[in-house]
Amino acid sequence: MLKLSGYEIHEQLYTGTRSQIFRARRSVGQQPVIIKIAAQEFPSPQALTRLHHEFDIGSTIDAPHVIHYYALEDSLHGLALIAEDFGAEALALMIPARGFDHTAFLPIAIQLAKGLEAMHRSGVMYLQIHPHNIVINPDTRVVKFIDFGMASRLKQDTQQATSPYRLEGSLAYLPPEQSGRTHQAIDYRTDLYSLGVTFYQMLTGSVPFPSNDPLEVIHGHLAISPKPVVEVSPHVPQPVSAIVEKLLAKSSDARYQSASGLKKDLETCLKQWTETGYVEHFALAQDDFPERFQLPQKLYGREREVDALMEAFERVAAGHTEVILVAGYSGIGKTSLVSEIHTPILRQRGYFVSGKFDQ
Repeated sequence: MLKLSGYEIHEQLYTGTRSQIFRARRSVGQQPVIIKIAAQEFPSPQALTRLHHEFDIGSTIDAPHVIHYYALEDSLHGLALIAEDFGAEALALMIPARGFDHTAFLPIAIQLAKGLEAMHRSGVMYLQIHPHNIVINPDTRVVKFIDFGMASRLKQDTQQATSPYRLEGSLAYLPPEQSGRTHQAIDYRTDLYSLGVTFYQMLTGSVPFPSNDPLEVIHGHLAISPKPVVEVSPHVPQPVSAIVEKLLAKSSDARYQSASGLKKDLETCLKQWTETGYVEHFALAQDDFPERFQLPQKLYGREREVDALMEAFERVAAGHTEVILVAGYSGIGKTSLVSEIHTPILRQRGYFVSGKFDQ
């Protein structure tokens, strides 16, 4: 059991490959706290950097639905992250086998949208939303995001294609762009996809692509439209199902563009249900405006060239062998053009290999 000066450790809540988590009280004042340390007795510099990173980002977000970080303390061989304890459990442990009823789901979903809105307005991309990183108090039903170990203050990022076993985060909730297998950049809308997967699980009891094969899961995120929530759980109102479907769009341009827009649609659903006992169809995303200026990631004006590349791919897939050369001045968009066929190739389980040589 952990020993830390100034704290009384009561129980160990979690042990993983990267961290251990304990429930404790401060010796002075008896304030309940959660303590997180590295999993190893002698942590690596990378493990200590991760704790520093989590505290540096998490402690700057002051919002009701984001866990509050108190301090980063020196421990015997490393660091201990001290955070609030409000009597919560992991949301993953609270989701019923067949999912929440929508009357229980909507208040929780609105809180999560508010928490994500606060993060994005603070300039933070969370990048690992899933039910194990969300905690809920069973009595008050208050929910909060925890664990900012992967969070970033970059406005945009990219993920290189790599082995599924080397990707950070849980594959079941991984947005297409975080797989490194699309031409899309990672930005704040990446979080909205992962939140959509979480909503899907909350309403149905299962993730959209429940497989033990990492490549099959990634293929699902890239190329397969999940069965709509309303088909899995017929009791869910169609507009709620449509909200989740919009969150799960493969292209970030087709998703909600802000957590605030998502929150307003969820509030509309809850208001209608509370007042009438029914949620009528309404136009989604009418109050959805981007938090910041964002150029679309769609390629415009190259339809003829993309069609030519795809036709060649179809011929090759049928057994032919071809070589196509894409020519043009530097900066004209050759790489963007070729990247357009990345996802269609992967959809058919093809290989996409790229390289570059600057003279």
